Amino acid sequence: MAQKPSRKFPYILKRGGGYTFRYIFPTHVQTALPHLPKELRRTLRTDSYSEAVCLVSGVIPIIQQIKRCRERQALHQLCTALTEVGFYTTTQVNRSSTTTSISQTTPIASTTPLLSKAWEDFTQWKSWKPKAASAFENMFADLLFFLGDRFVDTISKKDIKDTLHKISLLPKRNFKKYRDKPIQQLSKLNTPIEERISGKTVKGYLALCQSLFSTYLVNEVELLSISPTDGIKWKYENQRYACMSDTEIRDTLKAAESKPEWFKWFFRIAAYSGARRSEIASLTNEDFKIDSDSGRHYFVISEGKTKAATRCVPVHPELIAYGLLDWVSSRADQLFPIPALHPFRATDIFRRMVKNKENDIGERITLHSVRHTFITKARSAGIADTLIQQVVGHEKKGAGITDRYTHTFPISSVATVVDAIKYD
Repeated sequence: MAQKPSRKFPYILKRGGGYTFRYIFPTHVQTALPHLPKELRRTLRTDSYSEAVCLVSGVIPIIQQIKRCRERQALHQLCTALTEVGFYTTTQVNRSSTTTSISQTTPIASTTPLLSKAWEDFTQWKSWKPKAASAFENMFADLLFFLGDRFVDTISKKDIKDTLHKISLLPKRNFKKYRDKPIQQLSKLNTPIEERISGKTVKGYLALCQSLFSTYLVNEVELLSISPTDGIKWKYENQRYACMSDTEIRDTLKAAESKPEWFKWFFRIAAYSGARRSEIASLTNEDFKIDSDSGRHYFVISEGKTKAATRCVPVHPELIAYGLLDWVSSRADQLFPIPALHPFRATDIFRRMVKNKENDIGERITLHSVRHTFITKARSAGIADTLIQQVVGHEKKGAGITDRYTHTFPISSVATVVDAIKYD
């Protein structure tokens, strides 16, 4: 008969002559992932309580992340990682010519934390914004899957290289057929080259590892004397985004008329503002205002990838002629709840609308190409780079020391950027 778990260590249950790990999934996990069992049990293969505590300590960081996490995909990855943990002890086998004896089992020991605990401390030190934190948590879930939750001083340069190689074979999760699959399934797929994540994305994983191991564990807290990322580089050919022609933009604007209403306005704003997908998805009706000096309508992008991403963008006259302001005023607070909740929904619709996936010189045609098109057209119209940079949320640079003295331009000045955009 099983005894009640210890209050001091609630995940350890004595059953018969040995100890068992028992974890009841929280209510929010059972709601988000109804296919999971209500509780997880694993035998610890030991009759020593202190050894059981040592073994179970390794999964505490995962349990803590599960308690805090509310994103379904991340929850799925964390719970899968927990269910696949093996509670093993090291066994020393002494052999002689006549007898074989097995010494008492002892838990694996290290003076450094497990990878999951190091990550938890690292994220508290970094203090990312929620959006960035969510993206990095998803990336770390992949790293944790391939590296395993092990003591950080056991992770070698070869481990990092092998992990990056495996990540480079993963598919892009913005494809619908891959989106809801857990990393355990994605890692087993033979993904076509054209559907794999980009080299730039893999380099982002490397940068995250460098920040965790080199910047934090070596330089900041001095838990490691050398980083396993030292000397590692990820070289790749960067396939540029294409600039779309006026005909392609017009055809896509026309095709968008038959798509969901939110996408019609989503794409129009993208074409006539150069804003990023995530920036448009976060817009509310309160973000649309009137400039008291010029009388021009504009919208506010309150946050983005960088400090320069926070900006005011004049509303293009074509958008006003289309009736954007009336549509905005008729909406509830959030204008685009669907792409805000499902970031790749707009990308999927755009991909199905365009006939060509690349231009004649091999550049990719994606929804982000619309932003490239906006910037290219503005520059070809002879608009000053600093004005374009403010409208699209790039850091102002190129004027040397003068950049330090250049502040935000008024709406009347940057309006020349959007007014120059025509797809006639």
